[in-house]
Amino acid sequence: MAETDTATLITFSNSTAVTVAQGAATETDVAAQVFNPLYGYWLSDLMILTGLPVTASVVRWSATTPTGTSVTVETSIDNGMTWDLASQGQPVPRLLVGDTVVQTVLARVTLRRDTAATTSPKVQRFELTITADAHVDELVPIGVGMIDSVTVHATAGTTGSGSTSDAGGSTAVVGHGGGQSGGGISIKVHAVDLSGQIKRNVWQMPYTVPLGLLYTDAIKAMVLDRLPDQTDFHLYSTTRTTPLLVYGLQQGGDPWQDILELAQAIGFEAFFDAAGVFVCRPVPDPRVGTPVWQFDEVAKPMVSEAERQLSSEQTFNDIVVVGQSTSTTNPFSAEAFDDNPSSPTYILGPYGRVTQRLTFSLITSQDQAQDTANAALFNSLGAADTVTLTVPPMPALEPGDVIKIVCSDVNANGTYMINSMTCPLSPKDPMQLTCFRQSTA
Repeated sequence: MAETDTATLITFSNSTAVTVAQGAATETDVAAQVFNPLYGYWLSDLMILTGLPVTASVVRWSATTPTGTSVTVETSIDNGMTWDLASQGQPVPRLLVGDTVVQTVLARVTLRRDTAATTSPKVQRFELTITADAHVDELVPIGVGMIDSVTVHATAGTTGSGSTSDAGGSTAVVGHGGGQSGGGISIKVHAVDLSGQIKRNVWQMPYTVPLGLLYTDAIKAMVLDRLPDQTDFHLYSTTRTTPLLVYGLQQGGDPWQDILELAQAIGFEAFFDAAGVFVCRPVPDPRVGTPVWQFDEVAKPMVSEAERQLSSEQTFNDIVVVGQSTSTTNPFSAEAFDDNPSSPTYILGPYGRVTQRLTFSLITSQDQAQDTANAALFNSLGAADTVTLTVPPMPALEPGDVIKIVCSDVNANGTYMINSMTCPLSPKDPMQLTCFRQSTA
C-alpha cells in the first residue's frame, strides 16, 4: 500500500512583553583574625637519614624569652605522627646510637606568649645535627717499590706481671713466642721505590740520546730502557729539545742520576709517586702553587706539634750558571743577582755578595742559561724556612705537594712544599711532614 506525506508551512509569532523588576543591592563584609597572636610554630624541612648506623645527634638553639613567653622545641622520628620534647644540647629523643631503622627526623619550634601586648619570644639560632657511621675500608697507596731487606726480630716475654719481691708474686722468662707480658716476633720490611730498580740496572754499554728530541720524551725513553715494564707516565710538556748525548761511556754508570740531571736541565723534577707512576714535571713553587690541603690552627686544628727553623745557609744573592755541554764549542754562562736597593739581600748592601756557582752539562743556549740563573736566584732570596709538623696519618699527601700552614705559635703563615714525610702504617701513630719555602721575611 502506498504512503503519501504532506508538509505544511508553520508560522511562529511572539507578541508577549517581558518586564523584569530590579531592587536595591546590598553587601555585608566580615573581618576575622586569621592568625593566633598568642601562639605560633616553625616546622623544619624533613631530614632524611641514609640508613647508616647513627653515631650521634644533638639539638641546640638560642632564644630570647621575655617574661610571660616560652619557646618549646620538639622532634619527631616518625614523620610527625608523634612528637618528643627536646632538651638543650642533648641527643634527639628516641634516636639511639646504632639505629638503622629511623628514616626521617623532623623538628618543631613553638613560640607562646600570655597576651598580645607581651613582647614576642625570638629564636636566633637552631641546629639539628645527626652523624652516621659512613666509614669504609679504604686502601691508600703509600708506595710502590721493591723490597730490598727483611729483618726478623724476636723478644722474650714473661709469664706474669708480678714481682718476685711481692708476696705471692712471681715472673718467669719465656724463651720464645712471647708470653702474657710483652715478647713475640716482629718483621721489619724495607722497600725502595721503582727508582731503585733503575739505579741498580747500571749502564752496560753506551746509551745515545739523539739530537732534537724533546727532553720529556728522552727521559721516558731512558726509563723504559732500564725499566721495560713501566707503563704509567705523567709527563708535563716542554718545548726544549736535547743535544746529542751519550751515556754509559763508563760501565757501571748510574742511569737514575742521569735521568735526574736531564730533568734538572729544564727545571723539572723526576720521581715515582705513591701509586708507582713516573712523574716528570716543573719543580713546584709554593709561592704560586695551589695548596692541596690546609693545616689551620683555627679552621682545621690537626697539628699536635710544630717546629720552624729559619736559616741563611741556602740564601744566595748572586747566581752564576755555566753550561758545559760537549755539543758546544764555547760554554754558555749567565748571571743573576739581587739589584733591588730596598731588599735585605741587596748585592751592595749589608748582607754582602754571596755567590753560588752552578754547572750544568746539558745547557746548550744562552737563554737557557739565563732562565736557569733567574730561577735559581728567585728560589735563593730570603731565609730557608723549614716547618716540621706532626699530624694524624694522611697518606694521600706526598712529597712535592703544596700545602698551606697557619700556625701562630711558630709564626708560620703561608704556602709550603712538602719535602719529606714519614707515614706510619698504624692509624694510631702520627705522621711527620717536613715542609720548605724560601721566606721573604
